[in-house]
Amino acid sequence: MRRVADEYATLCDKRPLIVKVNEHGGWSLSYLYGAPGIDDGTICGTANDAACLPQAVIEFVKSVNAVATIEDISR
Repeated sequence: MRRVADEYATLCDKRPLIVKVNEHGGWSLSYLYGAPGIDDGTICGTANDAACLPQAVIEFVKSVNAVATIEDISR
């Protein structure tokens, strides 16, 4: 999933960028690109309700306009 998100991110010049990769069975992971102080490709969303994300990621995602930031892809 990370490889798919990385490849998409290299083609898209929008930053910050959240790439949500949807897989079979409702599973998804979202990856963050272009956020200050956060490594590109850091997971910022998941279908796993019990996942623990870094506080910096949570705060950044809350601070951006999700509609303008997210790109949804399926594989």
